[in-house]
Amino acid sequence: MISRYFTVKIRILSVAFSVLLALVPHLHAQGRTDAVIEQVWVDSGENASEVLIKLTGSPDYKVVLIEDREMLIAFKDTGVSEAVFASETIVGDKWVQGIETAQRPSHVTSVLIRTQKPYSELGHQVRQSKGLLRVEISGKARPHEKGSREATSQVSTPRGNGKTLAGLMAQDRTDQLLNVESPLDTPDTDLFLEAAKYYRIGRWKYAIRTLKKIIQSYPESRHLERAYFLLAESYHRMFEAKMSEHFIETIKHYQGAVSRFPTSEYVADAMLSMGNCYFKAKNYYEAMAYFNHVLDQHKNHPAAAEALLQRGRILALRKQPQMAMRSFAELEKSYPKTRLATLAKIEMAKALFSMQSFKRSLRTLDEVIATRPDEVYKNAEILLYAGYNYYELGQLPEARDVFAKLLNYSPGVESNHLVLTRIADIYRDEGKEDKASKLYALVASTYPETEGGLISLLRLAHIDEKTGTKNPPLEIGEGPLGKTAHDIYEQVIEKYPDNPLSQLAMLRLAALQKKHKDYELSIMTLRKILEKHPDTSLRAEVTSVLQASVKAFLEQEKQAGHIASITKYYEQMKAVLPFEDMPDLLSWLGDTYREFHLYGPALSMFRQASGYYANQNPSADILFGLGECAYREKRLDEAEKALKAFVTRYPEHREASKAHYWVGLILSQNKRYDEAFQALTTALRLETDKYHQARIHMALANVSNGQGDYETAAGALRVAITLLNQNKDSPSEDLYMGYRELGEAYLKLKRKERAVPIFKKALALVPKGSESHSLQFRLAQCYQWLKARDKAEDMLNRIIASGDPFWSKVAQVQIKEMNMKESVEKLGYGLEKS
Repeated sequence: MISRYFTVKIRILSVAFSVLLALVPHLHAQGRTDAVIEQVWVDSGENASEVLIKLTGSPDYKVVLIEDREMLIAFKDTGVSEAVFASETIVGDKWVQGIETAQRPSHVTSVLIRTQKPYSELGHQVRQSKGLLRVEISGKARPHEKGSREATSQVSTPRGNGKTLAGLMAQDRTDQLLNVESPLDTPDTDLFLEAAKYYRIGRWKYAIRTLKKIIQSYPESRHLERAYFLLAESYHRMFEAKMSEHFIETIKHYQGAVSRFPTSEYVADAMLSMGNCYFKAKNYYEAMAYFNHVLDQHKNHPAAAEALLQRGRILALRKQPQMAMRSFAELEKSYPKTRLATLAKIEMAKALFSMQSFKRSLRTLDEVIATRPDEVYKNAEILLYAGYNYYELGQLPEARDVFAKLLNYSPGVESNHLVLTRIADIYRDEGKEDKASKLYALVASTYPETEGGLISLLRLAHIDEKTGTKNPPLEIGEGPLGKTAHDIYEQVIEKYPDNPLSQLAMLRLAALQKKHKDYELSIMTLRKILEKHPDTSLRAEVTSVLQASVKAFLEQEKQAGHIASITKYYEQMKAVLPFEDMPDLLSWLGDTYREFHLYGPALSMFRQASGYYANQNPSADILFGLGECAYREKRLDEAEKALKAFVTRYPEHREASKAHYWVGLILSQNKRYDEAFQALTTALRLETDKYHQARIHMALANVSNGQGDYETAAGALRVAITLLNQNKDSPSEDLYMGYRELGEAYLKLKRKERAVPIFKKALALVPKGSESHSLQFRLAQCYQWLKARDKAEDMLNRIIASGDPFWSKVAQVQIKEMNMKESVEKLGYGLEKS
């Protein structure tokens, strides 16, 4: 694994994180006066070169040899002048390849000297005089002289990434441009050599001015072609840090060079550089076009290797890791044992991490370290992603160890604030919240404008929410930051409104407001996120909290009986809140409306909630609510579809019996009696409540009637009546209907004598407000058929006495018919029996 490849060979240079790291204890001399590096330059000689570092003050320093071609001098409590800082990299001579000056944390400045040859073939000596440090690099190895303020150590040291990959690759590509074979003693040659010198030491403006002079004054120069391409490279290097601001100007010079010399051997490199410019400006579409051009038109050119690497990186950024992996694998196969192949392997590990293939990513990084152990000191991403992998795999001690090594080896790494935040996360995950809080606070105070600083602030707020632990005031921006979670969230929102993490702070604040039952305030905060950032990556989380807050607010209105307020709120807010993305809230609204028998509005809510799951299965509550409300609203086809879907997907649900029952009723109305019988039988099997069992038996009787099986219908009704009588809470209306339907069944079976007592029981149970005349008339008919004329006539007279405009006339007609029939019978004419 990663850790077995490392033996720490050097004390830490500097990182101001007392929780984790300590300052180097072995810096030489005792002076601690603040100092400034005013100038760095190279004094070239035939057999030796001197790197001269002009200083004000007398800082502590240490000299450390790195690998076999690099020396790092670390100055404590030292700053860098603007002149030195502006020139970042100085390219040297035959002995010194280049010099880089960088500011590190805790007021440490490093000067990195790269040599052309390995130290085994060179000698070096460090001498200091007042205001000047001299580092002599000689062409002949000799014992190192040890002075009172000098020491060496054959060990590795932290360095970070140094120049960007683009800069390092470009330096390799421009070597051919810069070298002039057999220079002639001519003015244009002198100018070109001067421009090359300026380019090497990073004086881009001087190089540009000189190259333009060649182009303008010597149009026939043999260096014209080189001058055009080197001019474009000079603009590229000068503007590399701010490429997006100077993108057009840089590209224009590359295009001018390619247009003037379309067949030049430098075209492939220029096309690659243009791709890198677009890449730096985050225009990945155009960058990909240039990289593909290099791979298609110059596949055998050295530039093709870097084009493969960059193409893979773009694919990874486009969230196409599999395609990116193929590009990296092709590079590794075509250019084995090269630095670019190593970089491709590192990018492959990053792609695997994005695919959550953490073990494979870790193994890939192990392979890099096994074959190129020095790469760890050149590329901070190796340890960075090793730590990320260990963290995701839950190997927290290993992750913390690797992150600490990263800070040791690369104290100036740009992502140090994120690394420290992740170390604090590890402490938190291990239950060491006190240590985590201290480190979060340190990161937030030390790196207030960074992503890690803001994440640490949010972590502190979360700890406060969870534990109630008060955090100490932190100096952030212009003033101290409050110590409660609420204060942290509000001040992050106020001070960093354009930072994406401010959206997370707003989300957390809204969740906190909801927790404290400030529902309307929570809703307002979440609305602001959606209004200011409609495409926020936190939309799902925002919607979740919003749904909960709105539901809680409306629940209060429901408990108070303000149903009209709920409807009014929905109508007012549906244009500004994403109800279509909140199916649980829509379902709750549907249930609320249904509870108050507002089936129309309820149906609308359930439809919207169901629409959210167009390509998925809606929840049981949504499907059942949709089916019931559609049934109540006489949308029988819609109801049947929803209820069948419900019982198919949720066959064991507590409401499955009701769903089968309603399906049976719908099928019965549509005269699909066999299907209806099956649905109702299933409903009966699932139902345990006697009252509902009785209703199912009555529905089964209706189906049997429809099939002409009156005997079965009568049996089902008798069972239903028995169950209703056993349940004291059964509504009398149901018993009334049971008796009446049973009486009708007996009539159809021609059992009139059995129908009479059943109808009489039904008559005693006629619901208040309902007419009883139709049942009285039916009973009178039964008496007439049974030759009980007096009882029949008495019942008919009761109907006539009621004064009902319809049934009284019907009763009068019936009495006349009875009288006529009796008169005919007295005359001896028999009529057919009823």
